[in-house]
Amino acid sequence: MKPRVPVLVFVCVVFAALPLHAAYRPVRGSVLVLLKSTTGTEDQEFKSLLRNVIRVEVEDRELEMIEPGAPPAPGEEPLKSAANAKAAFALVATYTLSGREAAVELTWYDAATKTRAAAVSRTSALDFTLDVTIASAVVEILDGQKARISALPLKPDPNAAVTPPVEAGAETALGKDVVRLEPLKPLLFSAGIEPLISTFSATQYLQDLYFGAKVAFAWRFPIGGGAGGIGLTSSYQRYRIENVGHPGMFHGIPVGGQVLYGTRMPGPLDFFFHVDGGALIWYLVQDDSGRNNGISWYILGGVGLVVDIFKFMGIGIDVTYAYYYGFPPLTILEPSLLLVLKL
Repeated sequence: MKPRVPVLVFVCVVFAALPLHAAYRPVRGSVLVLLKSTTGTEDQEFKSLLRNVIRVEVEDRELEMIEPGAPPAPGEEPLKSAANAKAAFALVATYTLSGREAAVELTWYDAATKTRAAAVSRTSALDFTLDVTIASAVVEILDGQKARISALPLKPDPNAAVTPPVEAGAETALGKDVVRLEPLKPLLFSAGIEPLISTFSATQYLQDLYFGAKVAFAWRFPIGGGAGGIGLTSSYQRYRIENVGHPGMFHGIPVGGQVLYGTRMPGPLDFFFHVDGGALIWYLVQDDSGRNNGISWYILGGVGLVVDIFKFMGIGIDVTYAYYYGFPPLTILEPSLLLVLKL
């Protein structure tokens, strides 16, 4: 796979170094997993990651994952391969690597009904979201077969007698959390404070450091292995404007919409980015006792991370850069500290 991705290489090393099986695990049936490259050139690092992501999800549903001892004969149908392996199901994972992007298509076959039951595809950049994106595809296809899998009776794992014992928690160390998607709470509320740092030409009008407050409310939904969202946001800002015809204290209330996207990574850390825009409601208390007010517009973009303290609450850092249209127009860097609630 070229170019190589350091995160992917690290994940593959971790997977190779840790045992994958528990000493004993009851299963309902077996799944023959076939990994194929559309280009005919196999990439062992990517196959290793793909194999272990599939294994975690398959075994979590009381199924045994098996692989062919040798590649199937050219032109052999997956259902025939499953019958030869005495497997209840077959899962064909076809992948394509192109530049810094990977495309994966998963196809599920049911040996009992001799049908091609379902197909799911995903495309991901070769970055830290790759394993989560693949896992989301595996979860979707397995959840679609939940009734069929649950109908199979439990039976002992045939590998129990030959699988060496591992320390308790080894499977957790491997990291179901590495690939399992975090449950998504649909409502996101955040509130915080921020310094207002003027940049470029704005420095001639805002010459001191001031602070503001902000709130946001968003509805989130799963998309692309992460969490998309749309919502409303507002803030309050106060700073002194100099070097204009009527200097004075400026009060601004941006009110607008927000589009955001974040990860659903395991553990307490999640990254996000967002774009906001809307109306800037303002009034200026001039030094000569005059007042002026109006409405203009603004747009901003931001990136940040959230550290979960509890499942429903965390703290975050959000670094945004905003453009406020006006006379004069202002460009402001706004790094903020947030309290985040997931409801």
